[in-house]
Amino acid sequence: MSPASQIKDPVLEFIDSCFPGESDPQGTFIGMLENRTKDHEIFLTGIMGWLNVIIQELNKRTDIHGRRRFICKLDTTNRKKHWYSVAEKLWRESKKEEPKYDLKNFHRVMTDLLRLRVVCNFLSDIDSFKSALKQDYEGDTLKQENFLMEEGSDAIYLHPEERKSGHRSIKYLFTSKLFQGVFLELQIMTLFQEGWDQKDHYLIYEHKRRLPGKANENFSEYEDSLVHDMSGSLFVLDKLFDTIKKKLEEYHHEDS
Repeated sequence: MSPASQIKDPVLEFIDSCFPGESDPQGTFIGMLENRTKDHEIFLTGIMGWLNVIIQELNKRTDIHGRRRFICKLDTTNRKKHWYSVAEKLWRESKKEEPKYDLKNFHRVMTDLLRLRVVCNFLSDIDSFKSALKQDYEGDTLKQENFLMEEGSDAIYLHPEERKSGHRSIKYLFTSKLFQGVFLELQIMTLFQEGWDQKDHYLIYEHKRRLPGKANENFSEYEDSLVHDMSGSLFVLDKLFDTIKKKLEEYHHEDS
């Protein structure tokens, strides 16, 4: 048996400790998670339907010069937090002196059990989506009665030292008025930042999550810093493409 295979996973050990005597603690945890997030599924379906309508209308508005491109699309690939990620957050929280949540209340406290992502083609398309979302919400009393929508952190234009996440995105938090303690996190980012996140998640984030105490050993050559800086490089490309897009739109406007 290799040394790597002998390393015990602290998250799985945490799950075992939560369900002593169970023959399948992992299965018990997954079943409990599914049972406690039934309301979340209903809320998720409602938000997805709402956002899809906005996106479809936005993509229909493109002028004749932009018909072959999209403005934004809804990514539902990871719409529910994976059971291991939930357990990991519980494990980390359990090590604190004053934990915010535990096995009993996590499903009513965690704000990212549900996640959706809107991926935009250009930086200016993010502004278009935000405006459409705000206008639709403020003009629909039924949505206001059922949802609370709060714009959170905007990490697109933040200085690197102020950014907590690698990718540059805008986050919204949706809260259900019908189901107490049900939250959904919406991320809005460009195609470049979406592509960066897919690579960073596999190369860096997953390794740090599995072995949090061995970050210096795993990334002794500062690969994590290098990958983080690549996000900034892609942001520069986003800005350049957006500059070209706006100039061409001005030319087409003058010619029309």
